[in-house]
Amino acid sequence: MRASRLLFFAFALEIVSGCGGTVMIPYLAQPTAPPPVSLLSSAYVESSQTGLVSMFQVSSTGLWAPTTPATILSGKLPESLIVSPDGRFVYVANASDSTISQFVVNASTGLLSPQDPATVPTGAFPQDLATDSMGRFVYTANSNDNTVSIFTADPQTGTLTAANPAALPVSGIPDGVVVDPFDRFVYVSSGGIINEFSLDATSGRLAPIGMVRFGSSGRGFRAAIDPAGRFLYAPAEDQSELFIFSIDPTSGALTPASTPTVAAGAGVCSVAIDPSGKYLYAVNRQAGAISQFSIDPDGSLTPLPAPLLYDGGDPWQILVDPSGQLAYVSNESTALVEIYRIGPDGQLTWYSSAPAGSGAGGMAIARSQRPGT
Repeated sequence: MRASRLLFFAFALEIVSGCGGTVMIPYLAQPTAPPPVSLLSSAYVESSQTGLVSMFQVSSTGLWAPTTPATILSGKLPESLIVSPDGRFVYVANASDSTISQFVVNASTGLLSPQDPATVPTGAFPQDLATDSMGRFVYTANSNDNTVSIFTADPQTGTLTAANPAALPVSGIPDGVVVDPFDRFVYVSSGGIINEFSLDATSGRLAPIGMVRFGSSGRGFRAAIDPAGRFLYAPAEDQSELFIFSIDPTSGALTPASTPTVAAGAGVCSVAIDPSGKYLYAVNRQAGAISQFSIDPDGSLTPLPAPLLYDGGDPWQILVDPSGQLAYVSNESTALVEIYRIGPDGQLTWYSSAPAGSGAGGMAIARSQRPGT
């Protein structure tokens, strides 16, 4: 009769037989997934409750570490912020002040320093900010005077100067603004209306194209455009749906896509698309969840096998790392930024979190200038 026993020690497998023979076989541990890659250097989160902007350094594996000091004062009721595409400047829309705060980014530490002047005036109650792909122009959606403000940015200092004209009227109550990836068009969301503009690449001036109406009558959160500039996805918070539009590449006019809507969870308010254009994520702030979709060639959305990921609390905004391997979600009630890995199939899994202060809301991320990024 033969007897066998398995012993695990010193990463080896010992097999002892009844005949007196002993064989040592190396024990191979289960492989672990390599850490994700981040292409960020710093990140920023505003709080409309405190008027502060929290500042973070981001590691090459996507972990957020607060700077020292950890916050800087912006203004009254900051609602949105952006980083210039070259990562050198940060702009914050202060709704109650009707101003934009202007900051310079320290490339080594990520710390912000106020520009001179520290603020520039906007239209009444700016709710959202956007910039073109080269950081030459900045736009705000102003909900109390129904306008979009237009600024040029100094390429050396980042200081904003009002364009001429400084603002244009829009239909509805504007809350969101987005520039298409090729700097051809600007879209301003106003509840159930999207105002369409062409963008002059030399001056930054806008020319009205028209507008489209869709079913929403709630707040007009910022739409998202796929990296190829073919489709626009507009969140309808009150209907818990995303409305999908095709973008005419010549005129910029929007038309409903072949599948014009998709259910997107209760209180959908923020949309992000991964750099490959294959996956879309939508924050459902009333459900405390994130909807996950794949993007079909015709722009329609198909729920992923796990269509909902519960974030808890009151998630507000989602951003995707330029690496396509990580997603970041701010949460107003938990005062955290939750960090998720993006799997090869597009699905999110929790990875880490960072404290971001009471009322953590709008976020902005700066791409790293590290070699190879």
